[in-house]
Amino acid sequence: MAWTCPKCNRKFKNPNQWHSCVQISIADHFLNKDPQVNAIYDHLMAFVDTLGRVRISSMKSGILVATKSTFLALKPKRKWLDVEFYLDHDHPEFQVYKTFQVSKNRYVHYVRLEQVEDINDQLMQWIESAYNLIGN
Repeated sequence: MAWTCPKCNRKFKNPNQWHSCVQISIADHFLNKDPQVNAIYDHLMAFVDTLGRVRISSMKSGILVATKSTFLALKPKRKWLDVEFYLDHDHPEFQVYKTFQVSKNRYVHYVRLEQVEDINDQLMQWIESAYNLIGN
């Protein structure tokens, strides 16, 4: 059963799930950032749009992309974009600079992108797998 926070109107899988209600615009995430960071974001989101219906929440901590729950987090930094996604197994290979297990069947993976050319087919497959894992 989904729960909607009465304060910020975000939808969550679990009732009274902890979260921050602080929301900012997507454009604010790219203020004082290298223009390449915004280009990377635009390229990734064009791909995400092909996956199906998603909800986008722009929070202080980053931009969250969800179906039933969050499957992708994008965190703009000054000169790069950090990408976080969830898979059902560990993939500690190139491009992934950190992983850890968050539950019995979920592993979060971290990738840092510094230019649009860093986006490759493997990353797109991982993001698609993360989307499918959450269920659409």
